[in-house]
Amino acid sequence: MILGFGNNVVSSLASDITSSQTSIPVFPGDGPLFAALLTSDFSNNSTELKKYAKITLTDSGETAFEICHLLSVSGDTLTVVRGQEGTAAKGWSLKDVVANFATRGSENAFTQIAHVQSGFYTAGNAGGTANALTLNLPSTFFLNGSADWVLKTPIVVYPTQNNTGAATLQLTMGDRVLGTFPLYKGNKAELVANDILKDVGLVCLMDNTKTFFNVANPGAIYAGLGTAAFRNVADNAPGDLVPVGYKGTYKSEANHGAIDFATYPFVVGESLFIDVRGCANIPPFLNQDYYYIEVICATNPAQGGRVNRPLVQFVSYTNSTMYLGIREDDGATINWRSFRVVQYDSDNTTLTTPGGIRAFNGATELAQNAIIIRGDGNKHLWFFRTDNQEAALIYAGNDNVLRLRGGGGPALAISPDGSVGAPGYLGAGDDIHSGRNISSVGIIQAGNGLYDTPGVRVYSPNNPPPQQDLSPYAPISWVSSNFLQGVRKGAKGSANSNQSSDRFARAPDGASVVSVYNENTYIAIEYRYDQYNVNGNWYNVGAI
Repeated sequence: MILGFGNNVVSSLASDITSSQTSIPVFPGDGPLFAALLTSDFSNNSTELKKYAKITLTDSGETAFEICHLLSVSGDTLTVVRGQEGTAAKGWSLKDVVANFATRGSENAFTQIAHVQSGFYTAGNAGGTANALTLNLPSTFFLNGSADWVLKTPIVVYPTQNNTGAATLQLTMGDRVLGTFPLYKGNKAELVANDILKDVGLVCLMDNTKTFFNVANPGAIYAGLGTAAFRNVADNAPGDLVPVGYKGTYKSEANHGAIDFATYPFVVGESLFIDVRGCANIPPFLNQDYYYIEVICATNPAQGGRVNRPLVQFVSYTNSTMYLGIREDDGATINWRSFRVVQYDSDNTTLTTPGGIRAFNGATELAQNAIIIRGDGNKHLWFFRTDNQEAALIYAGNDNVLRLRGGGGPALAISPDGSVGAPGYLGAGDDIHSGRNISSVGIIQAGNGLYDTPGVRVYSPNNPPPQQDLSPYAPISWVSSNFLQGVRKGAKGSANSNQSSDRFARAPDGASVVSVYNENTYIAIEYRYDQYNVNGNWYNVGAI
């Protein structure tokens, strides 16, 4: 039962009462004040607890007291248990005081911090024997003659010895024996030896039917697994746990004797270390002596087959090569097909493959004597420095032109017709040979001369041809009389507009005007005759 309280609940007796009377009348209209003492501000739909309250009877001078327990209220009549907390039931008179005063008993009902932390109401040391435990806890369930109880909180029992088998707990609360209850674990399984351990708190939860306790922390919680929980050996029958060490599992070494690779019953997860030199039907790809073997997966035999088809990983102890192998059995022949795993060499830096390397679905391929790049658009072979800057690039596109460039500069182009285009300077440290012409829209510069055939230098201002004697063909006298030896301008002359009636300044016929002067209506010019030399004589050019 739980204790109810109120605020300033005080009344008076409506009549005299005797020492044995358990129905007490209070002044009319005051009954509901006392009924409220038996209510609570909190509720739990699944757990209902009975309530009572402390009331005190005293005279007007408060010279005598009697403490009672209020159980119920009907109208203005209180039903009580008389003479509580060491007080004696006695007769009381009309108008004596009836009140809900605080008492020692009501104060002691409060739970304090030490109660909670010590488990004062829910934990204790076990009595009884190893398999028949007893526990006595305080409680208010049975105050005022109540017989109802409910236990939904765990209780903790501290045993004084280990159990040796199935066990029970006799629980006493509030000096009343609630019963002797079996102690179970899991799904109502009886405890086994050492489920109860000396000095280790045993957490017990009451079943909702109030017929047994379920132990939340049995010491031998895995005992139901049999020897698998305590030993490194278990049966190998189907359905049993795989024992530690079976076929190399969970061992510090997995050494195994010689096997027949055609018939050995590989199982998934199996680990073996074998010297294959003593084995039978060795897979052809195993060409070393010792191998680490790990069974990755397996499936049932093929139709007509005799053995299962495992996927097995083989790692050579000698040179650290790795293979994946699948055993095949068609009913007539048992063989292995293998897959070589790409891995680093023993230096863990170099990667060596016995064949080519293909990437991007074969678009890029590294063969023994070639690097092959397939696809549309430009295909690149790029070179970079350690600072990730371009050093050089070789690339070709759909136009079938090969281009080369260095350091991100312009590209040298080689066309399908064999022509080469160089956007920059083209230099050679030795001879340049051409099967046909060499042409240039600029100059062709040769520091030691330009030759059209070996030993025959091309004439140029730096290599003029020799002076030829033409006198046998044209005598000097004839040449001097018929060819010009020079041309020049003659002496300067002048003319002005004052010299003609039409006011024009005219140069003589055949002369060339070389300067003009003009001021208002006055015009002046200067002129010279063009002259030519024949045979040492100068002649003026005449007019046409």
